[in-house]
Formats: sequence, structure tokens, C-alpha cells
Amino acid sequence: MTAHELLLQLRAKGVEVNASGDGRLVIDAPKGTITDDLRSSLAAHKAELLELLKKQNVVERVASPRNVVAEMLPVAGRKSLVVARPVEAPAPSPVSTEDHAVAASVAEEVSQLESELMRLRTEEEARRAEVEAERLAAEHSLRMEQEKWRQQEEEIARRRAEQERQRIDAEARERADEEKRRQIADEEIERAEQAAGADATRRKTRAANEVDEQIRAAQAAHESELSKLRQAEEEQASRRAEQERRYLEADGRKRAQEDEMRRRGGK
Repeated sequence: MTAHELLLQLRAKGVEVNASGDGRLVIDAPKGTITDDLRSSLAAHKAELLELLKKQNVVERVASPRNVVAEMLPVAGRKSLVVARPVEAPAPSPVSTEDHAVAASVAEEVSQLESELMRLRTEEEARRAEVEAERLAAEHSLRMEQEKWRQQEEEIARRRAEQERQRIDAEARERADEEKRRQIADEEIERAEQAAGADATRRKTRAANEVDEQIRAAQAAHESELSKLRQAEEEQASRRAEQERRYLEADGRKRAQEDEMRRRGGK
């Protein structure tokens, strides 16, 4: 950090820094403003700050009563960076050619600093707009994916309900068919028993076994269909969890970028 940057940072915090006649820095700061880091920076840049304050005093002496000093100060929490403060002209005093040269040099340095700060501000705003656009695009993409998931879930639920309805209908038909087959079997058995008692009993047992086998086959087919539906639901849930994880990771990276840009902008 240069002496210029340190002085701008202190003034942004409401700290007044002046030079005394005996080569000391006079600091007027709100309570708790001067941290250990700022105190160390003040000690490290004391000579540069005294020289810079001396140059600024020369500029103020040669300034006309209508001049204003525009300080480009990054103020935390606000987008505006320009704070204009009119400077009252002191009583006329003799100004040397060296003072004029120093004043011109300081004015040029201030102008360059203002241009650099404006450029940094423009770049920061552009980066923020780019990050915000990416965040909005990611949110829109997530909403679209969520809508797609919802439609898929509704379709799976609809298919499952249709399968359940078909199963109930099939079971009702099977029960009716089974009852009909049992009646037929009973009639056949009764006729067979009249013809041959022992042979009729075997046929009755075989017919009942065939009916039971048909029922078991139907139940196995139904269980297989339900298993496929459950597997499809699990795969859909897994894809959705993966999409949400990717979005959260992308959002975390963007937030980290935003924090980094804010930290850079505050320096």
C-alpha cells in the first residue's frame, strides 16, 4: 500500500491526518477506527505521508477561492465514489516557483489517481454485472430443470396410478374368471365323480393346481411391473440430487468470486 492509498483509506474512514511543524503526524480519528494494521502502516509511511501533506498544503495555498478538491474515496457500502469539498482560500502569501511546480506535480498525481480509480470502478461494475448475469442464468436453468423434474414425477405418478388401476381391474377379471373356472371345474368334477370317483378326484386336484398356477403367474407379472416403476423413481431422484449438488457448487463458486471482488474493491 502506498502513502496515497493509505491517506485515501484513512479519509474514507473519517480520519483527519495533518502534519505538525516539528515533523510529526497529527491524527484525529473516531474511537476504534485506528487498528493495529493502520497504526503499523502509518509508522511505515510516516515520511511519505509528511511529504504528501506538505505538497497538498502547497496546493491549497496556490488554489483560488473558487477551486474545489475532488477526492476519489471508495466508501464502504455505497457505489458513489466522489466526495467534493470546497476549500476556503487562506490569506494571500508569497508563492515561489518551486511551490508552483510542486502544486502542478501534485495536481497531476491527483488527476492520475482519479482516472485510475474511475477505471477500477468501471471494471468492478462490469465484473459484478457479469457475475450477476451468470447467477441469474444459473437460477433460470435450475428452475427449468425443477419444472422438468416435476413434470417427470407427475408422469411417473400418473403411470403408476394407471398401472394400479389396471392391476385392480385385472385382479377383478381374474377373480371372475377364477370363479367361473372353479364353477366349470366343479361341474366337471361332479360329472367325473359320477363316472369314476377316484379318477374324478385326481382331475379336480389337477384343475385346482392349474388355476393356482395361473394366479401366481399373474401376480409375478404385476410385481415385476411395480419393481420397474420403483427403479425409475429412484433413478429420477438420483438425477435430481446430482443436479442440485452441481447448482449449489456453482453458486458457491460465484459467491466466492463476488466476495473476492468486494474485497478487492474495498482495498
